[in-house]
Amino acid sequence: MSGSSSRSETIAIIFILLSTILFAFRSILVKFAYQYNISVTDLLYYRFLFTLPLIWLFAFFVKKKDFFTKICNRGIAANSFLAGFFGYYLATLFDFYSLELINVNINRVISHSFPIYVIFWNSIINKKWPKKSDIKNFIIIEICLLLTLDIFSSDLSQASKLGAFYALLTAISYSIYYILNRKIGQQIGSILFTTYSLSFSFLFVNIHFFAIHNHEINIHLISKESLIIILCLTFFCTFLPLLLISEAISRIGSNRSAIINSSGPVISIILSFMILGEVMSIIQLLAAFTVLFVLYRIENSKLK
Repeated sequence: MSGSSSRSETIAIIFILLSTILFAFRSILVKFAYQYNISVTDLLYYRFLFTLPLIWLFAFFVKKKDFFTKICNRGIAANSFLAGFFGYYLATLFDFYSLELINVNINRVISHSFPIYVIFWNSIINKKWPKKSDIKNFIIIEICLLLTLDIFSSDLSQASKLGAFYALLTAISYSIYYILNRKIGQQIGSILFTTYSLSFSFLFVNIHFFAIHNHEINIHLISKESLIIILCLTFFCTFLPLLLISEAISRIGSNRSAIINSSGPVISIILSFMILGEVMSIIQLLAAFTVLFVLYRIENSKLK
């Protein structure tokens, strides 16, 4: 390996790790936003409202005329529409509701279990039974998720159960987005697919927002602290990580980037302990890291 290619790979790894840390901070900032009494609907809406112009400018700068022409393909438009609904709208909505009710550390472990559901969706699409190893991994993950939630504790509230259910719906919704991403993202590139999906998702976010509020946009109803948090979510935890990931993928490919990015839940657990003071019992930690280890093996096996 030449010195320049080695340096390029090192830069890519740094970019992926930095983007993973920034994405991990998203859940922390969402928790902070709730302390200032912002609603899930407002948080969802204004985050998208500020993010989309940045994504559009970036996509147009990089892709030029492809930004306007690729979406004219019916298949690309239809799949981007579905990805926007299941990924950036539903998955984000369920994730924000989940973070209202449960700790960041448990939320991240449950929501990050999406690869195991991808396997079963693919089995349905391909009309083939999952492999025995996939079924075994599924059982291990589901049992460990219950242990991570501490399901057998007498202190477990209905709110915690509901929060865990929302996190599970996040994982399932995102697994559908992931399949669409693999299908269409390889055709048009991750930048355009992300842009189109985000754009379509904003349609659903608008319907959701105005159906609930039934009034015009009034940003003055948002506190100054909440607005600062939303702007940080927009730039540092959405736009900047997407730029870093895009550059990293161009240097080392999507498969290796995905493996490195799988450290996200571990970073979230560490950050939630350091910043929010969230704690987990030994059994919860062992169960959580068992889930992450099995998921890592699943991702790693795709490279072979």
